[in-house]
Amino acid sequence: MRLITLFTSTMLTTALAFGSTATAQSAPQGDSAVPEYTLTTDFVDKWEAVANDPSAPICNLMTMNLKSTTAQAAIAEYDARPGNHAYLASHGLSARDMVLGTATLAAAAMQEMQGQHPEMGAGKPVRQVSAQNMAFYQSHKDGIHEVMQQAGKARMQRNGGKLPNCAE
Repeated sequence: MRLITLFTSTMLTTALAFGSTATAQSAPQGDSAVPEYTLTTDFVDKWEAVANDPSAPICNLMTMNLKSTTAQAAIAEYDARPGNHAYLASHGLSARDMVLGTATLAAAAMQEMQGQHPEMGAGKPVRQVSAQNMAFYQSHKDGIHEVMQQAGKARMQRNGGKLPNCAE
């Protein structure tokens, strides 16, 4: 249950901070706008490889603890964390992929959750994802959730039955 709560918290926090209205692969729109991002199987495969990598720098890879208030600043902050740039590049990813891809997954999860349980988000706007991203999320969500649960369990086993302490 704690893993599901952590996953949901991460997804919701990321969606609220940097949700996406993505419809195109990349279209920077200035520092205050959320750049567009399209979910792909290639991204999810690489994202899953990072989630399953026992050598991943877990605390540096978390997006829910970003302090920046714009997407562009968050991407720069994330990329500047020690080792992130090289680690992500070794998996064929960038900070932009991780921040915006995770935000898009989170926004899709939140949009679906609010559609199923409208009372959960009453009065709180949800960043809408494109129909294409929503369809992608819905066709891949079971696998994504399974990867998150397995990765969380593995991290807890490696950390004496506890989640890593990522406090700054």
